[in-house]
Amino acid sequence: DTSLAPAGYTGTITISEPNAANQTVAVNYTLNGPPPVGCNPTGSGTGLTATVYNGVFFPPHVNQHVDPTINFDPADPIGVTYTGSGDNFSVKWDGEIEAQCTETYTFYARTDDGVRLWVNGVLLVDKWFGHPPTEYSGTIDLIAGQKYPIRMDFFEGGVTSVAQLFWSSPQTPKAIVPQSQLTPSPVGPTYTYTRAPATLNYSAVRNDPNPVSQNVTIQNTGNQTLNFTLSDDRPWMSISPTVFSVLPGANRVVSVSVTDTSLAPAGYTGTITISEPNAANQTVTVNYTVSAGLNYTFTRAPASLSYSANQGAGNPASQNVTITNTGNQDLSFIFSDDRSWISIVPAVFSVLPGANRVVSVSVTDTSLAPANYTGTVTISEPNAGNQTVAVDYTVNGVPLVGCNAAGIGTGLTATVFNGTNFNSQTNQHIDATINFNPSDPIGTTYAGGGDTFSVRWEGEIEARCTETYTFYILTDDGVRLWVNGILLIDKWFAQPPTEHTATINLIAGQKYPIRMEYFENTVFGVAQLFWSSPQTPKAIVPQSQLTPLAGAPIYTFNKAPSSLNFSAEQNGPNPASQNVTIQNTGDQNLDFTISDNRSWISVAPTTFSVAPGANRVFTVSVTDTSFAPGNYTGAVTISEPNAANQTVPVDYTVDAPPVPIPNVAVSISAVNGSGSFSLSDIKDGDILNFSITYRNDGPGDATQVKAGISASANISSITNFSCPGLCFGNYNNFTYPSILSTGEFFTVTFDATVSTLTTQPRELVIIDTFGTYDPGAIPFSARIILLAKTQTSKSPEFIEIPPE
Repeated sequence: DTSLAPAGYTGTITISEPNAANQTVAVNYTLNGPPPVGCNPTGSGTGLTATVYNGVFFPPHVNQHVDPTINFDPADPIGVTYTGSGDNFSVKWDGEIEAQCTETYTFYARTDDGVRLWVNGVLLVDKWFGHPPTEYSGTIDLIAGQKYPIRMDFFEGGVTSVAQLFWSSPQTPKAIVPQSQLTPSPVGPTYTYTRAPATLNYSAVRNDPNPVSQNVTIQNTGNQTLNFTLSDDRPWMSISPTVFSVLPGANRVVSVSVTDTSLAPAGYTGTITISEPNAANQTVTVNYTVSAGLNYTFTRAPASLSYSANQGAGNPASQNVTITNTGNQDLSFIFSDDRSWISIVPAVFSVLPGANRVVSVSVTDTSLAPANYTGTVTISEPNAGNQTVAVDYTVNGVPLVGCNAAGIGTGLTATVFNGTNFNSQTNQHIDATINFNPSDPIGTTYAGGGDTFSVRWEGEIEARCTETYTFYILTDDGVRLWVNGILLIDKWFAQPPTEHTATINLIAGQKYPIRMEYFENTVFGVAQLFWSSPQTPKAIVPQSQLTPLAGAPIYTFNKAPSSLNFSAEQNGPNPASQNVTIQNTGDQNLDFTISDNRSWISVAPTTFSVAPGANRVFTVSVTDTSFAPGNYTGAVTISEPNAANQTVPVDYTVDAPPVPIPNVAVSISAVNGSGSFSLSDIKDGDILNFSITYRNDGPGDATQVKAGISASANISSITNFSCPGLCFGNYNNFTYPSILSTGEFFTVTFDATVSTLTTQPRELVIIDTFGTYDPGAIPFSARIILLAKTQTSKSPEFIEIPPE
């Protein structure tokens, strides 16, 4: 309806859906009266330049664009679009305003929150504070057809927001200041982007397949090409791609994957950092939950049982094995054995998660010939796999007159060393017997590996009978044995599993010093000590006859891993922290101090205590990426007053940042005959941004203009071809459909990517054009040559194209 009186009108469109909340669309309608005498017609303006800031006090801007009018009710979408939030942002609109009539104008600024308005340098409105939607006004005299500078500042603090600019005059009804009367100020380069979503959430069951990948979309909201690098701070994350460019207004989708479900059930958090040389970094938070799922696991303790009995006497006492359900599912167990002299009670039972069950294992036959016997108890569970308990059983001959009963010994003191010649002590403990076949677990447990370690067993040995004893040592590799200070066996060299023997007279009940030294070099290892006598069958020297050294406190510990490796990009994010675990392998509390020898290493915590058998994790971080590219080394030292220091070497590699790909701008005007153009320092990967202007310099109108663009071999692609609203066809052969009068022109733009590493000058692009004129047929043509390297001179090349 245009019959209404000239004025500004508002209305509302309501969108209803029975199961969803209603939404509305505001409609603003301005009906202008015919311009009276003395007023100019409407102008040809395009709006005002809008500069958007993240924050209410104009910090560095995040976007710059042109708004047709200032008519935002609500204004939240400005912030959502350009800053990611509808609150806590500010905007400056500036440019020029042109009055249609020479008279007094009233300007109305309706805002929530603060506003300031200048026209022709005069501050008309100054309400720079938070307030609900409120209209403020000011007046100024303007001359028709004259352009005046205008600027409006606005900030939005929180909750609702409005930003509108109206005007009125005696001959202008109150209305939003129209686009036709507004001219923007120049827009500079803007490097801005958004990313969505800001948070990714993943979940997985431990050891199940990885969760489905998710996407992050990066939108270039500026007016320049952006070059992105994406990185993450967790080993369980993967990003693809990590390096790419995005043109203005375009977007790129990045795939984010979680690649490790073996982590312990827990919640984990990581961060993806989005970097662009000219824009502020942004991050995406990644939350990852690992649930236990169906966990069928259990432990058994102890892993071995040792029995001894006299032939024909009573059975030895039963011993217990404890089964603990360490999973989260009910477990159903079946116990079995492989020897007739082993008995198990109960043999079938179930254990709830977190609970345990005790099983009694008995030896039931003492009629066997005096000797050493072995057997195995197998623990079976359908979903958790089998585990075993080794059973060692020694049957002693009937004691004769002059032989004592079994002793009450507890074993020998074992001191473990790194290296094959007692190089550095790593542990001290008590072994019940010397019966290690293989012996590799000694090194794995106490010396950091199953090879190149040595052990010294010491204490006292008690004979049960007064007679000659034979000692047997089965080892791989070297061994030495002293009994009562006498070197009985000296085979200190590498060897396959070999048994060596020696004899000595011992008196019943007397304790003699004993020492056995052993080293394991590589591959397989064995360490076993047997004895026999006329009344003692050959068997492993039993625990009951061995007494350890008088108990000195044991201060020993292990650390893992033995070294740390970090890498980072120069001036990029710090690499992810890594952990070192300290295990107290002694029998005393240990008080640790952790230190480092480099300013770029950080350790936390630096002091703590660890109880015997327990462990503690400390974190090592690299905190400086500003170094020149190269390799750096440092060390973390673990100190304990009563134990030898240990170190963890730290290796740190700083990589050079990727060299950004520059863009080379090319502008060619007036294709009107022939031409040659030369460029220098063009490199592989450069993007040439072309703007080609075609102008009719002929004496008459061109009824039709056709042009073609062909690229030489070292241009890999032509993209973003644009001839807006004028041309049709493709970049190989397009047509200007309208008459091109003398002096008129049109412009074609496109990007071309260089794909050559040649050191010789090479032709990059050829432009051929021709047209038909009326009156007369006057063709025009040109070839424009672009070179990869500077060239002092180049003769123009021409093509003749006959008129159509």
